[in-house]
Amino acid sequence: VAKETSYAEMLIRHQVDGIIVCSYNRGIEIYKNSKLPIVAIDHYLSPTIPVIGSDNYEGGKLAVQHLLNQGCKAIVHINGPSELETPTQNRRKAYEDQVAHPITYELNSVFDEEATAETIKKIFKEHPETDGIFASDDLIASTCLKVASELGIQIPNQLKVIGYDGTQSVRRLLPQLTTIKQPIEEIAQSAVLRLMDIINEVNKDERMEVILPVQLLKSETA
Repeated sequence: VAKETSYAEMLIRHQVDGIIVCSYNRGIEIYKNSKLPIVAIDHYLSPTIPVIGSDNYEGGKLAVQHLLNQGCKAIVHINGPSELETPTQNRRKAYEDQVAHPITYELNSVFDEEATAETIKKIFKEHPETDGIFASDDLIASTCLKVASELGIQIPNQLKVIGYDGTQSVRRLLPQLTTIKQPIEEIAQSAVLRLMDIINEVNKDERMEVILPVQLLKSETA
């Protein structure tokens, strides 16, 4: 948070034309008070700052419906902190809306692979009946596959796993992962175009949130 605040202050001092913010830090007050044109990606910074993202609710719905269609009876969801103010929380809402007895495990940081692995082991210990996991991103899903392999759990016979993001790098490294693909290039283009509109003071009445469609990429893990 301190580093991001420092960067934002530096950019504002240098009078840049605008900023696109795609971090997930909380409590960056400078964005709320700045008159600088700002656009956020998948993060609610302030009611006055537009947000560009994918259809997180539809993505969550597609993921859970696919697991249900594959015969899963005990689906667990792994997500980030519930207090994080981001549209990605709609993935969790979609899961909870479709599962009779939802079980969500929260991670403080999706980048801490060791902590993520411990949480996944905890899931199998506390809910050995788990036969499906909807991970809120592909990094978490990849750790699920790693832990399942270590524990001798067969994918997809005993456990089905679906991720979220579908970036090219993950698809190259884990082509077997079933995931929800975000339109990353379109999100980037929309963010740039929206920022340029704000800078040039055109289309002032545009909606504050732009939601772009997602798609299910079926592969071997679910």
